[in-house]
Amino acid sequence: MLVSLMDAPSEHRQVIRTPDQRLRVFVSSTLDEMASERAAVRAAIERLRLTPVMFELGARPPPPRALYRAYLEQSDVFIGLYWRSYGWVAPEAELASGMPCLVYVKDPAPRREPRLEAFLHRVMTDDRVSFKRFEAAERLADLVADDLALLLTEHFDAGAEVRAGAVMSALRPRPLPVAPTRLVGREGELEAVRALIKREDVRLLTLSGVGGIGKTRLALAAATLLGGSFADGVGFADLSSVRRPELVPSAVAAAVGVLQEGTRPVAELLIERLKATEMLLVLDNFEQVIAAAPFVSQLLAGCSKVKVIVTSRALLRLRGEHEFAVMPLEVPPVGGSAAAGRGLDAAAVRLFVERAQEHQPRFTVEEANAQAVMELCSRLEGIPLAIELAAARVRVLPPGALLERIGDRLDLLSGPSDLPERQRTLRATMDWSYHLLDQQERLLFAGLSVFVSGFTLESAQAVCGGEGASNVLDEVSSLLEKSLVVPQERPDVEPRFRMLETVREYAQERLQKSGKAQDAQLRMAQYFARVAEQAAGGLATSQHRVWLSRLDAELDNMRAAISFADEHGEPELLLRMAALPWVYWWPRGYIPEMRPPLERCLESYPSLEPSSRALQLWGLAFARNVSGDREAAIPLIQELMELERARGDEHGLALAQWGYCMTSQLEPRSELRAILTQSAATLRRLGDQAASPFVLGSLGFLVLVDGDTLEAERLGQDALEQAQALDSEATIGFALLELGCSALAQGNTGLACARFADSAEMFGRIRDREGLAYALEGLAAVALAQGRPELAAKAVGAAEATRERLGIGVHLVAQHTLRAPLVAAIQAALGTAAFEAARMTGTETDIEQVIEQLLSLLRG
Repeated sequence: MLVSLMDAPSEHRQVIRTPDQRLRVFVSSTLDEMASERAAVRAAIERLRLTPVMFELGARPPPPRALYRAYLEQSDVFIGLYWRSYGWVAPEAELASGMPCLVYVKDPAPRREPRLEAFLHRVMTDDRVSFKRFEAAERLADLVADDLALLLTEHFDAGAEVRAGAVMSALRPRPLPVAPTRLVGREGELEAVRALIKREDVRLLTLSGVGGIGKTRLALAAATLLGGSFADGVGFADLSSVRRPELVPSAVAAAVGVLQEGTRPVAELLIERLKATEMLLVLDNFEQVIAAAPFVSQLLAGCSKVKVIVTSRALLRLRGEHEFAVMPLEVPPVGGSAAAGRGLDAAAVRLFVERAQEHQPRFTVEEANAQAVMELCSRLEGIPLAIELAAARVRVLPPGALLERIGDRLDLLSGPSDLPERQRTLRATMDWSYHLLDQQERLLFAGLSVFVSGFTLESAQAVCGGEGASNVLDEVSSLLEKSLVVPQERPDVEPRFRMLETVREYAQERLQKSGKAQDAQLRMAQYFARVAEQAAGGLATSQHRVWLSRLDAELDNMRAAISFADEHGEPELLLRMAALPWVYWWPRGYIPEMRPPLERCLESYPSLEPSSRALQLWGLAFARNVSGDREAAIPLIQELMELERARGDEHGLALAQWGYCMTSQLEPRSELRAILTQSAATLRRLGDQAASPFVLGSLGFLVLVDGDTLEAERLGQDALEQAQALDSEATIGFALLELGCSALAQGNTGLACARFADSAEMFGRIRDREGLAYALEGLAAVALAQGRPELAAKAVGAAEATRERLGIGVHLVAQHTLRAPLVAAIQAALGTAAFEAARMTGTETDIEQVIEQLLSLLRG
């Protein structure tokens, strides 16, 4: 609203007119950063035949303050232009001059000075000052010309007491709440919201998200930024205290200054008053009055120039509603290095530091606490409320101590008394959301907490479908709209959803209180046992990649289900999950992780029915062998072969025979070659495309021990052809290993290097570090053959350290064909002391780095 010239107390000012008696318009701004804007304003003033007082005329920077004040006091209208800098004259002093004040603010304004930002917030709530925003100098010129013309009209209008805009004289929107702290880490979101509201096709924008995610703060910042774009300003209605949907129109009317008239419906009156206005309405905390959504639709239909921003934990489900999902702040990357400074610039960390310094001014991030700060922000998942509540605790607990107690986050993190009651603790925030759910939604919400790494609609139906959730699809959709579950972005696969960990922790408490936690966990274990069975078959077919991707997504869920079966006496479920999909667990490096529950299963359940016993023997024997404990695996394998013969299970016997050959001492080799040949043929005939290449490759290694390089080459090519048909990196990498050793044995180091390099690439794609260790030792053999024994020793050390970290041993055939002769040859070339020194260097270097160094030198 513009301020009339009649309001200015001019009787106490000495008036110095220009010779032609034109009104003087004083223009204040910083000189350099707003040169084009000053020129545009000068032109606009002169077009109205008024006199611009720009002050830089004839002045030496910086001009004397007394002279500046004299020019200001002898002007009639004040125009203030502001962008990023505060300037050398305090703006507050300029606005205190008593003359009409027109303030224009340029947006966007990255890196605006904090004291200028604070001043602008104060100006926005001052009804004595006209406040508008602009983006370009051309738009500014139009605004200034229009506003000055209106000032002059008001001055000479006999009815000057009636200000421009009859509607705005009746409408007195409440000032926007002023946030007590600065918005941090939402620069991109703020610009996105601003751009959406400026679009002609967007009239209703819902900022959605879980409680504490920062919806209100973002909406306020956007409204502040957009206020100048709406001729009649911004109205803000806080609905958090409104419990009945029919009272929402009254709350909105009060927020924009519409008074009740008799018995006329408030909604009808409000629409009439706003019909001719150009206003932005912010409706905050809409979720508990969601039934009032039709009122918003009526308001938009009746007021063509009104736009609405809603903040809500649930969508309104109206036509034309545009959702902007407010996501957690950026958190430091996993494994971020505090020493290198990576991760400290993440938005979540910046928010924590700024809020912590408000409570403890001496708080700083330094080498001693940086890692704890980054991990704390990651554990709090970038939820602003959680981070702010944690930061308030630094007065008592340093970040490291906070991190140790974060498991009790729902109650540990509490905030100041001036926060809304629903946000004083994370528990209160979650209680607020939970009580908005109906009974079926509450049952599903609690049940979904058993999923550690998200869920699909299929898994949700399997675990929760029998617990009152009659239509899981509808109920999941409702929880998604209420921001209690969020989608996981996984292209080209079945849609997945998850809960933020803070939300899941609360849901777990609700599940425990219901007394149904164990039932839900059992159903989850039963479901993933079925998935494991399907995966064991699918991994041996052309669907290999599909099942790898699916099991990768379900990894932590499978682990949780295995732990439940282990702890609650469900051996059959445990074995189906831990032993059956071995072709997944092995290349991914998880076999050592499966060994402890399998050992406990054997000890606790020595007399399972035959099929379960066979799975028990196979899984544990395989785990012991991979872990390097071959002697302990032999009796299990021997029993397994007898059991599979008795059961008549050809497939099980073929796998058992392969396992036997891998655990024996490779004697007598003619017998072992015959067994492996038969095993490979059986697996191929039965269509097991996953195991067959491994068996053929193992046979190829065994043949190499006898020096039969041509047969080893044939077997390796056969294994590679099957592996490529399956399109499995693990089996391709294994076949290439065998072929590399074959090329080495034939003296073709160039071909061997290429094959080992390709093998390393395959293993690297699937993060198979066991396979990388074998590929690296193959490259070490090539380096030794090229006269680089120190480099070969370093590679041996890196491979050795990798296996030690994984908790695995060296396969017997690889030990005989590759590692043992390699180590002996390097020691002979270097001597024991030099070999140990180079080997130790390798143990301290990442395996992928050593591979890269080797390939660079060998190919160079």
